[in-house]
Amino acid sequence: MSLFSALPHDDDRLRLVPGEKRHVLTVTELVQLAKGVLEERVGWVWVAGEVSNCRLYPSGHTYFTLKDAGAEVSAVLFKGSAAKLPFTLENGQELVVRGQTSLYTKRGQFQLIVAEAEPKGLGALLLAFQQLKDRLEKEGLFDEARKRPIPFLPRTIGIVTSPVGAALRDMLNIIDRRCPDVRVLIAPARVQGEGAAAEIAAGIRLLNAVSEEGGGDSREDPAAPLAPGGKIDVMIVGRGGGSIEDLWPFNEEIVARAIHASKIPVISAVGHEVDVTISDLVADVHAKTPSEAAELVVPLKTEVLSRLDQGRSALHEGIVALLRDHRRTLDAFAGSAALREPHHAVQARGQRLDELASRLNGAMQRVLARRQKRFGETARRLEAQSPRAILNRRYVRLRNLNAERRLVGALWRGVQAMRRRLDALSVRPALARLPERLPRARQTLDANGRRLQVAVERLLAVHRQRYGELRGRLNALDPEAVLNRGYSITRRVKDGLILRESTPLAPGDKVETQLAKGKFTSLVDRVRE
Repeated sequence: MSLFSALPHDDDRLRLVPGEKRHVLTVTELVQLAKGVLEERVGWVWVAGEVSNCRLYPSGHTYFTLKDAGAEVSAVLFKGSAAKLPFTLENGQELVVRGQTSLYTKRGQFQLIVAEAEPKGLGALLLAFQQLKDRLEKEGLFDEARKRPIPFLPRTIGIVTSPVGAALRDMLNIIDRRCPDVRVLIAPARVQGEGAAAEIAAGIRLLNAVSEEGGGDSREDPAAPLAPGGKIDVMIVGRGGGSIEDLWPFNEEIVARAIHASKIPVISAVGHEVDVTISDLVADVHAKTPSEAAELVVPLKTEVLSRLDQGRSALHEGIVALLRDHRRTLDAFAGSAALREPHHAVQARGQRLDELASRLNGAMQRVLARRQKRFGETARRLEAQSPRAILNRRYVRLRNLNAERRLVGALWRGVQAMRRRLDALSVRPALARLPERLPRARQTLDANGRRLQVAVERLLAVHRQRYGELRGRLNALDPEAVLNRGYSITRRVKDGLILRESTPLAPGDKVETQLAKGKFTSLVDRVRE
């Protein structure tokens, strides 16, 4: 049957009649006509193909192309329909979709308005499970490092499950049989159907709030409060077995996030042994069934009491053995000679103490003698090197040098006087007969004068060099020069002793430190050698 068989070819609207005006359609009219034919004659169809060019817009609508080897068609999944899908559309997925054929009038483009979609060859729920599992695993919600241990003997247990299910009755019976003293708080929630995931997540958050604020025992007295500062020690989240659709609320992201955010350790117990949900992967402990969760959460009371009895017996035996050992030790001490005649031991210790005191006194005397000898030698060396002694020696040397300089000056003045006397005698008549001797005498005198001048200058140079060396050594030994180089002199205040080591000091002594400019006083707090 042709797509346009509803439009007869001899329709008066389309047949050109001589003498009549032709009927011309606008583009909008043409597109609307084609859209109506598609939606009326083709309508809703199931189509299989591969997803490509998948784009999610901020409006929540998803636009994609559905294609196979021979053709492709544009498709749109509006926000309302997308919210009903349990999985997310991705490029490369093979889908079977149900949608309505239509035209996008703005561009006259043929498109498929998708209302339902399911993976081809793979269930929609299984695909949604795998997508959520991969995403939460990347975020670290399944990491073993973040999972907490279950307390050995909890005082209060929280349970999030259906209040009318067989799973709750099984858990309560097992807990009551194994350890009847444990409190149980129940947060009722639907465990299947639409809205169940939100109720389960709300129950988890409720038990966490109750743990912080206080709550009651739903088995005996719902109004009975927890002890001040009490808390829920562990929580069981689960239900009995069922189909994958029945268990699906425990695969919802909202439940996984609530378990991850719980401050109370969570045991997930969903379905039978073969069932694994997202809640099982996120929880701190995964129990295969609700009954197993009840057995894991509390120990058997009789076993605990038996272990306590064994521990009590072992403790009693250990204490008895310890007392027996101490009794033997006490008996051994009581039989010792030291306890029978203690004054002998005291006398022996007194003799030993006297001996040690004598040896100590002798050692102290020897050490004191060595120290006094070293002190005397050091004092003599310091006295020889003291600034006063050095200055006295330098003063004597300088005084001798000045005497030598005065002697040389006197000799030089004598030579000059002799030269003047000779010059005066040379002009006297009485010496006219000695003109031939005078030049030789003058030459001799000049030669002697030059030798004397050279000798005097050499002697002065030697003394100047010696004087410079002595002056440099004197400056090096000058205490003020040493202080100017960053050193200091420290004396004990009570006797003025110059300190060269810490031995003479004791805590509480006052010391005075002289710097290049100024002094300051310190109090000794601790002495280290």
